[in-house]
Order: sequence, then structure tokens, then C-alpha cells
Amino acid sequence: MKRHSLLLGAALSLALSSSAAGQQTSQRDEVSPRITRLEQWLSATTSHRPGAIDDSVRLVNTWNQEQLRLVWIDVTSIVSLVREPDVRLFFISEPQARSAGPTRQTSPIANSRSLQVLYTGGELRRLQAIAKMVSPNSTPGPENGMLKRGALLHADIAVLTPVESRATGSDVRPGPGGLTLFMNDGQQTGLKGIVNHWNMGRRLLDRVRPVDTRNSLKTVPNPSGDEYVRRWYVAGCAYMTRVRNIETAQFIRALELFPNDPELLFFAASAHEAFAGARTQGVMRSLKVPRDVTFAVLDEDGELRQAEQLYKRALERKPGYLEARIRLGRVLGLRGRHKEAVEQLRQGQVAQEPVLRYYAHLFLGAEFEALGNGAEARQSYERAAALAPAAQSPLFGLSRVADQAGDRAAAREAIDRVLKLPRDDFELADPWWVYEVAQSREIDRLLDDVRERF
Repeated sequence: MKRHSLLLGAALSLALSSSAAGQQTSQRDEVSPRITRLEQWLSATTSHRPGAIDDSVRLVNTWNQEQLRLVWIDVTSIVSLVREPDVRLFFISEPQARSAGPTRQTSPIANSRSLQVLYTGGELRRLQAIAKMVSPNSTPGPENGMLKRGALLHADIAVLTPVESRATGSDVRPGPGGLTLFMNDGQQTGLKGIVNHWNMGRRLLDRVRPVDTRNSLKTVPNPSGDEYVRRWYVAGCAYMTRVRNIETAQFIRALELFPNDPELLFFAASAHEAFAGARTQGVMRSLKVPRDVTFAVLDEDGELRQAEQLYKRALERKPGYLEARIRLGRVLGLRGRHKEAVEQLRQGQVAQEPVLRYYAHLFLGAEFEALGNGAEARQSYERAAALAPAAQSPLFGLSRVADQAGDRAAAREAIDRVLKLPRDDFELADPWWVYEVAQSREIDRLLDDVRERF
């Protein structure tokens, strides 16, 4: 499968070059810079080595928002020509701004307006020739590979290249760009308009239509019926939580397409749980942005409420999802529902992974502590400490429990244990410090899974 895709890609690239070289001078002059860029993009998607910073990544990463928007429009036209070879009228609608940040107040009419795409005669003939190369038999199906290869290329650009290398983008102009908020340790460090390659990937995948789709209208997309699209979204959401660069539009679109997928529900829930944390809440309270820009992050309780709902939906679809159950327990505890939290966290104690058992015991200790059950709190903290002997968090918990019981000697003993811990890499030694990103610990496998399909 992988070898076949690479050979097909090479053949497409060669066909594009050979066809252009074989045109008469008058016809070649009709090929506009716009179509030339489209052909460069098609060549880049077929020659790109998944997971590598190659010439394809470097080239496309230099293109600005308007250039990528035109590529997206023309790719959409090619898709229409493959699915309906006789089509001569082309329309495009910009993806509607969803309730995710950053956003600006805009007219709903402006967001949903369809615009006709106009081509010269030479451009249309070239698009028809490209569509014929994509699908020589003029049958739908191969165009999905073009869209998926494009989405993979743009995901690799987003993952493999530094944000500083992106071309300038804007949230007030159409196209795959917008404002990115930079923050560190609860402080805003910057606000920059850049090209958004995740946005470009979503635009492309929105046109996917599996060949077994039953809708009789050949041009109607159905990305929710495609397993590759789902895996692309899972990997993207996991990556965003890993690097703490959470683009809410990615999670919103993922759940629009796959509302019952437990993995996507889980990652969306964990994003809201992170938004409720001190880092994000601190930035939101002191945010310095233009007045008409909002990031749609709720206050702590609002974000915890959304996290609770999404974790519960994930567990309805997958009751054995112990990591979701442990995180739900923590969220319930933060919302003051300690007995419900204990019920969830007890079930998490049987998790196979030591890090998950650590979280279950650590959070159980906090819940028993809140309920005034010092004996069980102490037992839970000791279990957590046994799983991570170099961790500080359970020892601090033991000290608090002892102090609340009036046992000053035991409280000092727990602190002495903290002071004797190795001083190097204390964050790595305590899984609590990476709790906000621990859910994405399988990110390499998820990305490899998406890449290896091509």
C-alpha cells in the first residue's frame, strides 16, 4: 500500500511536468502563476516523505495565507471535476468561524456566503487536465488521496517546523490564517498573526468523500465516513495537548464530524480541563489583545463543567476507558463533588499503567482529605509515593494529613523525605508535573500511524 502510493505520487508529478513541457508556446503562456503554484503544491504532496523536513515542507511553509487559500480553492475545483467531469461552474464557501478562539465579531451572513470561482479558459483547461491525471478513468475516489496527502503535508509542517518560520497570516482576511496567543507559565508572551497549517488540513479533509458513501449527489463530501480523517484528527488533537498549543477549532470540528468517538471526546475534555488550570486562567485574566478579539475560554468553573460533560460522554461510549474515568474523578473533585470523585477514582486504581495508578491514588488522597477521612487519605498518598518514590506531591499530601491530625512529628518527617529527594529533574520524577500533557504520551505512535498510511 505504501509503495503503491509513492509510485502513484511520482507518476502524477512526472505527468504534470511532462504535460506542461509538451504544451505549445501559446498554450503554455496561458498557465497562470496561480496554476503553477497549484502544480507545485501537488508535486510537493506526492514527493513529501511523511515525518521528514524535506524540500516539500520547506517550500510550502514559505507560502502566505492568500497563496494557500488559492491552492485550497483550486484543489476543491479539481475535486469537483473528478466527481462531476462536466461541471463548469465552481463555488466556494469559507469555513464558518466556530465558537473557538481567537475570533472576531463578524456577520453570520458574511460567514456563510458562497462565492463563484472564475477561471480563464487556459486555467480551466489545465484544471481539467490535472483532474484527468488524478483520476484517469474519471471515476471518483483517487481525489481523496490527493486531499489526504495534502492534509498530511500541512500537519507535518505544523508539527516539524518552528512557529517562528510561518508566513504572516490574519484573522480578518479569508484563508488559513489567524492569531496565535503565546504564553508561558501563566503569562502572555506574544500575539502574532500567522499561517495556520492545521486550518489548511481541515479545509482539505472537509472535501473527502469515501467511495462507498450512499448519498446520490456525487459532489457532497462525507469526511465523517472516512477512518483516515478520524485518525488525522485524533493525532492532531493529541499533538496540540502535548505541546500545550491548543487550537479549539480543531477539537470543535473533530467533534462535529465524530461526535461519538471516545478518543476525540477524551482529548477535547482534557483540553477544557487544562483551560481551567491556573496557567490559562491567569493569562485570560490579564489578556492584552485588541478589543474585538476573544479566545472563548470560560472561567474555571465553566471549563471544568465542559470537561466533565465530555469525559462522561467518552465513558458512555467506552466504559472501560480508565484514564478518562481518573480525569473525570479529578474534575468532579475540583468542582466540590468529592464523594462522586471517590467513586470514579476507586475504579481507576486497577489501571495497567503505573502512571495512571499514580494519578488515581494521588487524587484519591486529595478527595479523602477533603472529606476529612485522614486514614484513607494517608493510605492513598503512601500508595502514590510507592509508585513514584522520587515524587514530591504525595509527600506533601502526607504532611498535610499529619498536620491536620495534630501529628507534627509525622508532618515534619514527610517534609524531611521531600528534602532528601534528588534535586535534579524533579519535574520528571513526579508525574503530577506533566499531568496536563500526560494524556498525549502516545503521540509518536499516533503520528506514525497517520504517516505510515502513505
